[in-house]
Amino acid sequence: MLPVREINGTFSEGIEKIIGRCVADDPNRRYQNAGELLVELNNIHTLNRAYKIKKLKQRLLVVVIIIFMTGGAFAVNLGLEERSIEQQQAYRELIEQGVTYFNQKNLTQAQEVFNEALAYDHQGEVNEYLARIYIQKNENQKAIEFLNQKLATGQLQNTGAVLALLGTAYFNQAEYNRAIAYFESVVRESKKIGIRVESYVHAYRDLAVSYGRTGDFQKARKILEELSAVKGIDDHIIIYIKGEIELAGHNFESARAEFSQAHLANPQNIRYKISYAQLLGIINKQGLPNHEQVANYQKAIALLTGAHQIDRYNIQVLKSLGKISYDLGLLYETTSDARYQELFQRALTIFNKLVAMGLQSGDDFINIGILNDKLGKLQQADAAFRQALQISPDSSRANLTYGLFKLKQKEYDVAYRYLQKTVDLNQSATDVSVARAKINELREKGWVH
Repeated sequence: MLPVREINGTFSEGIEKIIGRCVADDPNRRYQNAGELLVELNNIHTLNRAYKIKKLKQRLLVVVIIIFMTGGAFAVNLGLEERSIEQQQAYRELIEQGVTYFNQKNLTQAQEVFNEALAYDHQGEVNEYLARIYIQKNENQKAIEFLNQKLATGQLQNTGAVLALLGTAYFNQAEYNRAIAYFESVVRESKKIGIRVESYVHAYRDLAVSYGRTGDFQKARKILEELSAVKGIDDHIIIYIKGEIELAGHNFESARAEFSQAHLANPQNIRYKISYAQLLGIINKQGLPNHEQVANYQKAIALLTGAHQIDRYNIQVLKSLGKISYDLGLLYETTSDARYQELFQRALTIFNKLVAMGLQSGDDFINIGILNDKLGKLQQADAAFRQALQISPDSSRANLTYGLFKLKQKEYDVAYRYLQKTVDLNQSATDVSVARAKINELREKGWVH
């Protein structure tokens, strides 16, 4: 959108800034309620550069008069006032630059710019954007700790935007009860101060989904009814929520119909593509014939490839695409279809890309190790497994997969050590069961004592 003052030069800087904030692409940069907007309108003159210079001159005049009348030798540092205005300008430029990088999905550069902006202002919007970056990078726990620390020190307030970020971070970690607490606060506060539902529609959406995933279908449907009654809410959002509720109730075919309809209504929506693809993966675990599983996996890969074309740096898309590619590869491997190698290589490329993007996830390195092992790249597999253990030394999955890998390499003492640690960690009943079975095998065959 063209700057307002280019369209009508009679508008002041203050009008331009207020209109720009009203129509900002990011809802969290807009006024959060009518009260905020009213305060700005009542003080619109303070947003103009001419006003700031006038106030500076007035303060300077007062100081000069005092010096003249008292004959004192005051050290008037006019540079401090000028510097203040310059710093405000530099701060705004950094914010705008950071937002541009953020919207371009250049998260590393955006994070650097926002960290630089902290030198000018430790409050509000900078911290919110840094939290969004952590969430975009799938560093949800880091986002939670960061937001809580800023709230504790008063550098952030319990606004709807901050509560929604905390809810989203917990939602992404599948901690739905905690997500519910924050999303409920967003809904409650927005109703209390009269904010339109559309402003926090994503919080309403994820609240309904969280209710469904915790089995509270009555509350999920109540939110659904509330959204359905609001004019201006896109139909595809309602359809998508219905799909999530059906999925939570294990009504897979009904969920499939809803997700398909939501995707058709808004084919550019990445979340719909991911949810639809993941559902197809779940359906494939229900004992379908191989040819139906292949068709579902191929459909899922097509959906996720489309999502990847929309956003090449979406971490959830990449992780889902890597997993589905691996699952189809396994299916091909069991049927001696040579295409399994192509699928494993594709999955490996995807997980390596995640690492190249700066993500240091133990699970990603485990996946890289498994895929390298499948492709016969044993040195690379060993290095990846070790990296996973370095990042997450007390991960049951990391210890189990490395123990099984070393068992295949006939390094029995090393295998035993990691399998026994899996048992000692006792994080997963399935992992412990597999580890104990392999330990018993090692002992029965006399490979360890």
